Amino acid sequence: MGDLHARNIYTNFRGRITSAQKLAIELYGNQYFITDLRDLDTLVRTTSSQELKIEIGFGMGVELARWATEYPDVSFLGIELYKPGIGSLFLKLVGECIENVRVVEAPAQVVIGELANNTVNEIRILFPDPWPKKRHHKRRLIQKDFICQVERVLVKGGRLQMATDWKPYADWALCCIEENTGFVRSVDKAVISRVDKNMTTKFERRGINLKHKVTDFIYEKLY
Repeated sequence: MGDLHARNIYTNFRGRITSAQKLAIELYGNQYFITDLRDLDTLVRTTSSQELKIEIGFGMGVELARWATEYPDVSFLGIELYKPGIGSLFLKLVGECIENVRVVEAPAQVVIGELANNTVNEIRILFPDPWPKKRHHKRRLIQKDFICQVERVLVKGGRLQMATDWKPYADWALCCIEENTGFVRSVDKAVISRVDKNMTTKFERRGINLKHKVTDFIYEKLY
């Protein structure tokens, strides 16, 4: 397998980590971390549905833990570089006895690039860093090449969900995705439900408070 910790242009957001978060990583890292993507085969086989869902950039892990709780028979993979968020997620997983989540601490571009074809049922990317300055656009997660990799790993009918409160990034993402003819945009009640139940993310609430328009969309893989 390739080096999951290759950094290239990707940023490792270390942030300020609390003692509890740091201890959680030390105590539970062996339980939740995946360092070799071949271990995903074992993870998927441990759940009855044989489905794999991924959240890229799960932040503090609130939405990922909630998602995994809603679907206890589905395997979940969280991809994150933010150590305080990883520690926070581990605390939630232990505290709520959530057993169907594993984590890769590596750039999403690297992880998705190493997954096998047609192995993922859903990928969520909620409020990624928009990198608004033009000179930083190359750091944006959503790029045409990355979308091709996402399309490759999704099963037929698999879903890509993205949300952002930065209109220029929404336009950028829509252009990248819609140039891939393997996707079709769909309307999904789950998006409306998430907002109606006030189950919004921290970054979505911040965007709403700043009066930013939130763009939330889902694409399905055609074949």
